[in-house]
This record gives sequence, C-alpha cells and structure tokens, in this order.
Amino acid sequence: MENPQEIESGPGRTFDFGPRRFLSALILALALAIVGAAVGVLSRGGALDLAAARPAQPALLVVALLVTVIDVLAAGLRLHVLAHRISPRVRLRDCVRASLANTCLAGLTPSQAGGGAAQLYVLNRAGLPWRAGVAIGTINFLASIAVLALAGLVARIGLHDALPGWLRLSTTATVTALGLLTIALLALLRWGQLAPTQDSIDSSRGVKRAVLQTRKFLHDSLEIARELFREHPRHTAATIPLTALVYGAKLAFTIVVFRAYCPAGHFDDMVGALLVLVLALYFAPTPGASGLAEGATTAYLGGALGTASAAGFALWWRTLALYVPVIIGGFVILAELARDARPFAAPRKSDRSTPESAAANRHAA
Repeated sequence: MENPQEIESGPGRTFDFGPRRFLSALILALALAIVGAAVGVLSRGGALDLAAARPAQPALLVVALLVTVIDVLAAGLRLHVLAHRISPRVRLRDCVRASLANTCLAGLTPSQAGGGAAQLYVLNRAGLPWRAGVAIGTINFLASIAVLALAGLVARIGLHDALPGWLRLSTTATVTALGLLTIALLALLRWGQLAPTQDSIDSSRGVKRAVLQTRKFLHDSLEIARELFREHPRHTAATIPLTALVYGAKLAFTIVVFRAYCPAGHFDDMVGALLVLVLALYFAPTPGASGLAEGATTAYLGGALGTASAAGFALWWRTLALYVPVIIGGFVILAELARDARPFAAPRKSDRSTPESAAANRHAA
C-alpha cells in the first residue's frame, strides 16, 4: 500500500517546538498540578489533615508503574497495526515513540489539542505519509470515542445512585456527545466527499486556496481510511480491542494506585474519581487539565479517603498517566527536531573554505 512518492517528510524544522518551550510548558503544568492539589486539600479541611495521613503501599505504586508501561506499549501497537500496512518501514518502536510524543503535547496543551500533531510528525519522520497518518489517527479516534462512550454508559448505569448529581449530569452529557460524534464520523467515512476540483484550487488565491487545499488533504486522508477498511478489515477492526486494552490498562493502574492509598472499599468513589479525571482531560482549558484534575479529584475523594490519601492518589495517578510520559515524549520530539535540524547545522570551523583552499580547488578543477 506504500507509495514512496507520497512520503512528504524532508529536512528542515517542520515542528515548532524546542527545549525552552518544552521546559516552560512542563514547569507550568507541574506548578498548576501542585496548586490544584493544594486548593483541593484546603477545600477538604486544610493542611492539618495531612498529618494524619496513612503512607501509601510502595509495592503497589511500583506495580502501577509497570501497568503504565503496558499502556504505552498497547498504544504503540494500536498505531503499528495500521501504519505497518501502509508503510512496512514503520516499526513498532516508531509507533511507541509517536504515542509518547502524542501524550507529551496533549499534556501541554488545553483539551489535548496538540497531541495529534506531535504524533503525525514522529510517524512522518519514520516514513509514514502525512495523509496516511491522518487516516490512521481518524480510525483510532473513532475507536477511542466509541469505547469511551460505551464505558461511560456502563458507569453511568451501574453507578447511578453512587454518583453525585453534577457528575451524573456531566457523564450523561459526555456519553451523548461521544455517541453523536461516533455516528457523525462513521457517516463521514462512509459518505463524506470533500475534494474540490484541481481547477478550482489552481484558480484560487489566498485564504480560499488554502481552504480548498485543506479540503483536498482531508478528502485524500479519508480515502486512505476507506481503503484501510476495504483492504485490511481485520487489522482495522483490531483497533477496537486494542483501544479497549489501552483504556483497560489505564483503568488497571487507576485501581492499583487507588488501592495503594485506600486498601479496601470505596470502589464507587474510585470510578467516580476516574470519571472526573477523564472529563477534565478532554474539556479542561488548562494544559493537560493540570491543576483542575488534581484539585477536583482531591476535593471529590477527600470526604471518603481523607485529604492526604485523596491528594496522594490524584498526584501519583497524574504522574503515571501524564507527567512521566510527557517528559519522555518531550525527549522524543526534541530528538526528532535535532535530526531535522542536522542538515542545516552551521559548518564546523575546520570545514569552512579559506581563500587558499578555494584557489586550490579551482586549480585542481
């Protein structure tokens, strides 16, 4: 399925990111997380409650870290199962790195807006065409929202009486929105036609030309997605169980971290906290929901677990789910950018031509 002429990567700085920007965004996210947790603690009794904290079980925290590794590998495998069909040169390692890059910019931008661009960039550097990357991202996004909608519906029905009113309402609204989005995306993949004619693109200028070119790019990406459905139905269908594995791993390390701070009971509270975290990730205006996720989770669980355990759970969960992958993914993106910039590095002093060497070269010629 690979067409080498469609590989649109090339030398040069194609992604606007750098060490200073990464470090600044990371510091901001961590600072917001600490402030959010502190606000959650103050809303549930203040710092005095921290003195009575029960220590977490370190063995369970280590287990949670191992489950997080499974989560990262499953996310990479979900990309690889389709990317390898289009471009055999794309390895599982490349897809794991692309998934980490996705988590990095998703965690540093509001509503995870930057994650997709980072993933596309790393996959393109590995040899996957841009349009193919968008096609795979579209299929995986469809699988994600379908699995999330189903899981949210199960939680909403199973925990109807255990969830507070505001969380029931927000969960219902989210499940409804995800269900409608799933239907709309399926309809777009089935019937969507966005391609303008080449003549209309050539005859346009400025903003209109850019809009038409974008439409053509999206149309071509949808065509690749449709081709994947037609030519590789088993691999395309495999994104559903792989997506379930990804979210299952997230649920597993949530349970493990929760048990590290709360050895028994409070299962309903744990699921409610997970719903709060998921809702925050997708809708909070702060980078990666930093601050809001920690504060809301601490405040939500503080009454059941105690302030210290609630804050510990929120901070450790976010560290495993977000901040550690953000740091690793940041190094992945920066390494790719260094590869991009290498052809344009300034020549070394010993390589610069002098008048004498130039004359010698002309004489030799």
